[in-house]
Formats: sequence, structure tokens, C-alpha cells
Amino acid sequence: MPRALVLWFLLLSFAATSCEKDDVCPAGTQGTPSLIIRLYDKDNPAVLKAPASSIDVFGLGREDLLTSINSDSTAIQLNPAENFTQLSFVRSETATSSIIDTLQFNYRRQDIYFNRACGYRAEFILDTNALESLGVAPPFYAAYTVLIDTLKNENQAHLALYH
Repeated sequence: MPRALVLWFLLLSFAATSCEKDDVCPAGTQGTPSLIIRLYDKDNPAVLKAPASSIDVFGLGREDLLTSINSDSTAIQLNPAENFTQLSFVRSETATSSIIDTLQFNYRRQDIYFNRACGYRAEFILDTNALESLGVAPPFYAAYTVLIDTLKNENQAHLALYH
């Protein structure tokens, strides 16, 4: 009997010391960051400028709305499975007409190990040709500037569009 008790105690001690702390990713831990875009006035590049009318953003070939741009900035989630993301920007000019501009954001992805509980997250690195207009009409923006080429967080704007 004492031998069984000693074995039971050893087994219980081993089990208790081999446990790890909780493997739960803490609330508020930032995952893969979104692309932060700021909109500026093309005639006065130092001044932020909201669009005159709302711009709805859709994934190319999809009908579900990703976001509506009503202010001078927006956050857009990039596709971590590709080296580009294609989005349709739809501006309603009148009740019956809209202007659709299809843009492609080009980047490289780097997977970063965060920790055991949270796993990996992607960091995007914008290419030198970060933005292309795929439409036939001139794009709604006149120019763009990459402000921060590596998307590590959402604390600052990464891309400036002048419209």
C-alpha cells in the first residue's frame, strides 16, 4: 500500500509541475494589421480631405461591402493569402450613376511568430509600386505616397491618397 501511495504522489507531482500557463491569447493583442489610408487634398497636399460623397469599398468580384469611406481615413484588411489585394471603390455621383474604380494594392507578406498562445501574424511590406489602377477611367486619386512601407501596427497611416 505505501508503495502505491508513493507512486501516486510521484505521478501527481510530475503532472502538476509539467503544466504550462494558460495558452490563451490575451485580449487586446493585435493580430495582422490593416492598411491605414489617409486622404489628402490634391491641390493642398498638407490638408486632409474627406471625399465629397461616400466611397464604398468591395472586394473585387464580391457583393459584400467591406467598408464605406466617409472621413479622411480608413482601414482596409489586405489578403494574407496573396501578394496583392484587388478592391472596387464605388462613388455614387448621382442617384442613378456611380463611378467604379478598381485598385490593386501590391505587397510582400512576412509571417512573424508572436507567441505560442497567439501563433503567427502577418506583416505586409508595400512594394515600390504599391498601388495600381486596374480601371480604364482615370482613378479617383491623383497621386499616392507610401508613408510607412511595413504594416506592423495600426497606430499611423501607411498610405496617403491625394484626391
